[in-house]
Amino acid sequence: MALPITAPLAISAIKALIRYRYRVDTILALSTVEEGLPFRLPKPPTDHMAHLSDMLRFFESDQGRIILALNDLTRTFKEIKTAVKTDSAIPGEISNCYALYFEAAEVKPKRWAPDANDAEWRKSASTGPSEEMRLAYYVVESDRLSRNTALTRILLTTADILLEVLGENAGTFISNPRIASVVEDLLGEFAINHDFDDDSLQQIYKQLLNSLAIAVLENPGIVPNKPLLQALFGALNEVRGQLGNEFVARLITEDGFQALMAAFLRQVADDPSFISADAIVKDILSATLRELGNNFPELVQGDPEAVFGVLEAGLAVGAAHVDTLLHRKLNGHPLLTVVFADMANKINELASQNLFIKELASGSIFAGFYRTILESIAANPAALATEAKIKPFTTELIATFADTLAAVKLKDSLKNETFRELVQDSLTVLSHYPELVVRDNRFAAPMVQAVFEAAAPLVKDGFSKTDIIIVLDAACRTANDNLALLEIEDRLGTILNSVSGVLVKDSLKRLLTVQGRKDALLAALQAVAVNPIIWGEFGAKDMVQPLVVGLLEGIEKDPTRLLAGPVLVESLRRSLTVVARRGNLFINGTIEPGVTQALMNLALDSARAEIGNSIDGETLPLFLERIMLAFFKKPFDIDTADQAKIKKLTDGVIAEIEKR
Repeated sequence: MALPITAPLAISAIKALIRYRYRVDTILALSTVEEGLPFRLPKPPTDHMAHLSDMLRFFESDQGRIILALNDLTRTFKEIKTAVKTDSAIPGEISNCYALYFEAAEVKPKRWAPDANDAEWRKSASTGPSEEMRLAYYVVESDRLSRNTALTRILLTTADILLEVLGENAGTFISNPRIASVVEDLLGEFAINHDFDDDSLQQIYKQLLNSLAIAVLENPGIVPNKPLLQALFGALNEVRGQLGNEFVARLITEDGFQALMAAFLRQVADDPSFISADAIVKDILSATLRELGNNFPELVQGDPEAVFGVLEAGLAVGAAHVDTLLHRKLNGHPLLTVVFADMANKINELASQNLFIKELASGSIFAGFYRTILESIAANPAALATEAKIKPFTTELIATFADTLAAVKLKDSLKNETFRELVQDSLTVLSHYPELVVRDNRFAAPMVQAVFEAAAPLVKDGFSKTDIIIVLDAACRTANDNLALLEIEDRLGTILNSVSGVLVKDSLKRLLTVQGRKDALLAALQAVAVNPIIWGEFGAKDMVQPLVVGLLEGIEKDPTRLLAGPVLVESLRRSLTVVARRGNLFINGTIEPGVTQALMNLALDSARAEIGNSIDGETLPLFLERIMLAFFKKPFDIDTADQAKIKKLTDGVIAEIEKR
């Protein structure tokens, strides 16, 4: 049966139970089953009919309705009301209602229960129990007398779970209006509006309440004014009716459900536009859960993080793009669910063909793809306005990502779990640059590949997962700010690989910490961003490797001993920038790429002679830059040049620096 009271009224009874449960238990231990209320009352009146109006009024009050239900007299009372209203014969059971009324409504005790010697209980008895305490008593007594009404069970279950999880903080928890509102939603959906005599439903309710209490306990202060958990509860109940209790029971006991509740409370509930969309969100959640239950049960059973990550990602992105994503439907279905289904189908298809993607498609990586795709749709809804456009976009993004990463060497240098986390973090980075992804979804995977390949040789020397993600974020940000980088595609990887390949040499490792090597890769990115078209042409002519390696090997043999740490990184950035600025000299064949090492050697030899005069660690990067610019303006054969020519070149640069 459904509960015969409202959710707010149930909350008041639960509060009373939490406050007085142990005290009532102690009082009842001093009484006997036959004695009834252990606050002895005067002999009840004999003129019952004189109290009829008062009795009717009492049992129509909120508290009276609860007490009737707990004593299994609700139907009897209705019959009495009908008889009074129609002037019919009043049922004989009215005596039971009168007895309960006289007991529940009177507050003046005559004596304490027999053999009760405790002074504190006598003091309480002499003043009479409060309404809250009487209410708690009737709940506990109903259970003690094995009436076991649905109302008794739900009130005791709720109070016991909160006391078990929260201990002495249970009263404060349920007294918080925001939290009470969430519990009311749960009560309404799983007890008041449905048949709580269903044992499976009771177990689901217990687990949901337990998860809610833990989520709030572990995330204090996150409950907003009007949380969106009502939509989640409603969706769970809807799919329970369609897919069965077993599906929901398994879902809510999986690891991560408490985190999902916390995410709902924390991420989406304070957004006014999102709060007003309860019905819409319920439809989305129901549709997504049905999709999971009907078509992808292995994700629920095998990796709950995939399920919870999808739900969290969908609503978090939806909250940020209410009109673009949350309210949109495709062919009558919520857009969020359509995208999820397309993505899951493609991943399942790839997983059957590719063991690597099968491993990747678990947990938060599954959610990472979902978040990235949704952010991309939100970034350019016109470009991805229909399912006919979304499906190939999704397919190509996932397929390219799978094919690209399956071949990277980095995965051989990391533990499987670490690499999986790295891929997950990479998808998070990509989701921050949706315009980049939606402009060319084939560029996202090569970008990740380029950074991963560049990082592979550095990992053995302490390059961490965090370092790799920082470089990837910088690469995406650089590409997002300068879309010309999209034109050079995989050549960016060649540049980064050339830099990292030299950075792992022992001679350079002595000059750079792990932080320094990361900064060197970032410096290379900055240099490429200055003139990506030229770097693309370098790549087309296979010049990137000799140009970059020549510069770094020249730096490696630094006779000034000033090139280390930030000075080395800044010198590399400036040198690479100059090479690109005068790139046509290399492209048209005026200068060979290998000249960069000889030019760097010349510049550093000249700088050593000026240490203590015009050159120090602060001015050295500028000196090297100016030497290279001056040389490219009037290039000559360094190997055969006389000292006078070289001195003229360096003296001119030093004079410029001293004027600063």
